[in-house]
Amino acid sequence: MTNLSTHQSLAFPYLQEVVKAHVDRFPRDGTNGRPERVIEDITKNISTDFHKVFKEFWNRESNYGFGDTQLKSLYDKVMHSR
Repeated sequence: MTNLSTHQSLAFPYLQEVVKAHVDRFPRDGTNGRPERVIEDITKNISTDFHKVFKEFWNRESNYGFGDTQLKSLYDKVMHSR
């Protein structure tokens, strides 16, 4: 049996990337996921303005496909934990 997430597929060309992004979103060690870490980095190094954070997040992590409401929820979580 082969693992689809580790083999390139013509039918699902982005499967490896999507599976990795999903796994990185929910780390098992209890730390923040990749989206939260990216938001932390953006708010520390670029801006805390949500519109700028949203634009930069999309430039870096568009594979998540988050809309503004989804990202705002994560943004609020990150800003609240500061």
